[in-house]
Amino acid sequence: MLCFIALANSHYFLSGRPVLGGYPQDGSPLDSAATWLIATFVDGRAFPMFGLLFGYGVAHMARRRSDAAPRSVRRLLWRRSLALVVIGSLHGLLLYAGDILAAYGVLLFLGAWTVRWKDGPAGTA
Repeated sequence: MLCFIALANSHYFLSGRPVLGGYPQDGSPLDSAATWLIATFVDGRAFPMFGLLFGYGVAHMARRRSDAAPRSVRRLLWRRSLALVVIGSLHGLLLYAGDILAAYGVLLFLGAWTVRWKDGPAGTA
């Protein structure tokens, strides 16, 4: 998945005058074909899949600690979210402005409150 994310972001490092959707439009026919392939088969699929895998990993971490108190699981997730925010912020400032790790960290911090919510209406579970 990381290779697909790298491929999906590769067009930001291309150069060209007229840009449409982040892709240079003044390239050769081979460039146009590569642009179409990446936009069609990578862009719309890599980002949602990466988000799904992130959610699955968080759920797996929470389930692995199912014997622990919900507060303990939340603390684990908050520590992970803090690490994502710090690493993502540093990466975004120093290397690549399009980094999304900090955004995933914020989402994890907010989503940690949902750990151990009961299924169904309040009071019935």
